[in-house]
Amino acid sequence: MHFTKFLIKKAVPVILSGMAFLFFSCGAMHKGVLSEKRVRTAPGYSNALADYEAGRYGNALEAFNRILKNRPDHPDARIIRYYRIFSLYHTGDYKGVVYYAADWLKDYPESPERYKMQRLIGDANMAMGLMHEACFWMTVSIKTAKATGISGDYEGETVKVVNDIISMTSEADLNRIKKLDGISRFMPAINLRQAEIALARNAFVQAKRLATLAVNSASEQNDTVLVTKGRELLSRISETKEENIIATKKVIGCLLPLKGDYALYGEELLNGIELGLDIFGAGEAGAPIELVIKNTNASPEDTITAITELIQKEKVIAILGPLSQAASAAAAKKAQEHGVPIITFTQKPSIIKEGNCVFRNYLTPEKEVDALVTKAIGDMGMLRFGIFYPETSYGKYLMNLFWDRVDEMGGIITAVESYKPGDTDFAEGIKKMAGLYYPRPKSVIERLKAEMLALAGIVDAEVIPGQEYTPETHASASGTALPHEGIGLEPMYDMEAATEEALVDDNPDAEIDTERPDIEQADNIKPGADASDMARIEYHATTDPIVDFDAVFIPDNSRNIALIAPQFPFYNVFNVPFLGTSLWLSGDLLKTTSEYIQGAVFPTGFYADNESTGIMDFVNQYRDIYGKEPGILAATGFDTIKMMSVLFTENDINTRSDFKQALIEYKNYSGVTGQISFDEDGEVEKMPTLLTIHGKGYHILK
Repeated sequence: MHFTKFLIKKAVPVILSGMAFLFFSCGAMHKGVLSEKRVRTAPGYSNALADYEAGRYGNALEAFNRILKNRPDHPDARIIRYYRIFSLYHTGDYKGVVYYAADWLKDYPESPERYKMQRLIGDANMAMGLMHEACFWMTVSIKTAKATGISGDYEGETVKVVNDIISMTSEADLNRIKKLDGISRFMPAINLRQAEIALARNAFVQAKRLATLAVNSASEQNDTVLVTKGRELLSRISETKEENIIATKKVIGCLLPLKGDYALYGEELLNGIELGLDIFGAGEAGAPIELVIKNTNASPEDTITAITELIQKEKVIAILGPLSQAASAAAAKKAQEHGVPIITFTQKPSIIKEGNCVFRNYLTPEKEVDALVTKAIGDMGMLRFGIFYPETSYGKYLMNLFWDRVDEMGGIITAVESYKPGDTDFAEGIKKMAGLYYPRPKSVIERLKAEMLALAGIVDAEVIPGQEYTPETHASASGTALPHEGIGLEPMYDMEAATEEALVDDNPDAEIDTERPDIEQADNIKPGADASDMARIEYHATTDPIVDFDAVFIPDNSRNIALIAPQFPFYNVFNVPFLGTSLWLSGDLLKTTSEYIQGAVFPTGFYADNESTGIMDFVNQYRDIYGKEPGILAATGFDTIKMMSVLFTENDINTRSDFKQALIEYKNYSGVTGQISFDEDGEVEKMPTLLTIHGKGYHILK
């Protein structure tokens, strides 16, 4: 069976390459159209060019490479190499573009197409996120085009792209770009970007000075687009400065879904926040905080309305929430625009990338997997793992995270199978993982028999045929393809041939042949082995599962685990511990399935039965007030508001900027969900608790 590792790409290069494609894919420049007649002497050139013009860039690239390989000194090599480089760009080989284009420019210094090649190097660097290099080559391209007599639309398009590059460039790269020759015309865009960066730091005076400079210089260049952007930024600087100064001390905004499908989760989190504020007088009160609660309905539109009221009307100094990914993204963007610190409770991977005012206090899948794999390999001595995952976005994402982390720590993924959401029969996937699904090749059976003979003391272990464990060994034994990073890999052996081999002499009525010379008459068979021993070993070598993993990772919820776990021993896969995620924590799972999941390990962000005094006090208070057990959301809300109270007590916080700085600098707040700190990116530094199952209960894994 084939299975594929789903790769997670870096977002920035994809966005940038898409941006370059939008600007030029429809124009002659990036089509690479030459101003001279087509080559007619190179064999296969017409077909290569036809592929190129039809957008079949991979085929075109192969053809151009073939032509150059056969005739590297071809008189039309300049043109063929030119099209090859543009084919590399369109197939995403940006490093190849930079490498071969530099050679092309060196070899053909008088070509009229030099400005296009220089521009292409700029686009390739932009696609790789190398902003300084991109700006350098684009400014060189503009200069070359002018010298060649090319200007007009080409120059305007390239200037627009450089301005767009500058608008997303870091401060460090901006300082390098400012030193480039011919960059003076782009100073309005540079000043505007520097003003935005200054505003994000709440450096209002510097932001206003730079934005004013950008507007003035853009006006001199008649750049109406930058003038408009600069004036909008000046208005935002004034609003943000005013809001930051007059923000009411110790007034916190809270954005939660209190109606609709997510209301249950919003209410639990709010319960924890209320308990942390000690509005019931049940605990130790901290600094007085006023909480202003707004309902988001888990809707981005309602969230925008609610957060605008919190910022402009209530003048909150910071915001808690929201929960859902869409609402959190909308709130984070708005909070960042106004310089308001916001602590979100979402697993959305990119949420903290919105800006330096955005924080997250919630257990992410990355942290779950990191803790789990570190424990399994680092402390428990496991090295080989199977993965059995649901074909859902969550299942695929967790599968990739787990696989990557195992690779990083030197472990091996020996089996990967999936199942569809809603499945209740998991026989196919389990059989494939254990080498029971496909007929077993004779070579594998003979190796297994030899190993069993050695274990039984019938042969000497040192003469066992075969090889030490490798992923290839498993692939051959189980009939599955290797788990490689790639798509469409061929199976390790011919399945049809293997099936035919396994079915030779397949007679259900025949007795097992115990007189085969490779068993009974082998030189290494010790005296005393009888036919019953050989028959038993032959049977087990043919039918026993091949369990070459130390544990199986199943990223699914507790309800499905209760269906899956009992089916492993049904197919004779015993004593293999399971690894799971925080979705496993459930009292019902223990009641129905505990005997099948002994030794299982999984992470959780909060465990109510922890014997820590602080956690027991919190749980008891929560039970007394709300009549039920607190979950991870209640515990997270409780910790967050308690930590904020400590910040107000220990710091002189008068502005939103003060609050943000205090939040970043505070380290290791001891809460019921663990030690809490935030890193410089706004991500919570908090590791989950690992639980294991023993008997009828969960136990903290030390």
